[in-house]
Amino acid sequence: QGTGFLYVREELTEEIQPLLYGGGIVRSVGEHKCELVSPPQVFDAGTPNIPGIIGLGRAAEYVLDIGLENIEHQEQKLVNRILEVDAFDNVEVYGPGSVQKLGGVVSFNLKGLDSHEVSSLLDEIGNIATRSGHHCAEPAMKHFDVEGNVRASVHYYNTIEEVDKFLEILGEISKELAQS
Repeated sequence: QGTGFLYVREELTEEIQPLLYGGGIVRSVGEHKCELVSPPQVFDAGTPNIPGIIGLGRAAEYVLDIGLENIEHQEQKLVNRILEVDAFDNVEVYGPGSVQKLGGVVSFNLKGLDSHEVSSLLDEIGNIATRSGHHCAEPAMKHFDVEGNVRASVHYYNTIEEVDKFLEILGEISKELAQS
């Protein structure tokens, strides 16, 4: 169901073989040979994911309309605030300490609770969506010697008020854990 694109310099397209063969890439077929169409069409076998392509185009327009610099500025402002979780005694933040290197993502654990429990509590108490687990990055989890972590992600459409609510709820969970 995924849709994406790959940019290849034109001079390299003749050296690359198609990953998939199927409808749309065959010019002609003989008894012992087939002739393929020319690049870039030769890399588009099968029925295209038309809704996905339209969605990808709209997503690119959305990002370009806002501007990458504006998105980056908003994400850095929000992540800088999220990093205040470091003040909680039983929170451990993972990754580079630099807001510029984190993008819109902060990964953390609350000592004494499984990452899935933390994520569930944030959802149940504050209707705050996070992701928990190993995030398809098990080598990173082994590097940090954890089973998983909680990932709080922000984007241009998120607000400081939402981040403050996240910090408030996580603070409550952290205090409750410290008292038990």
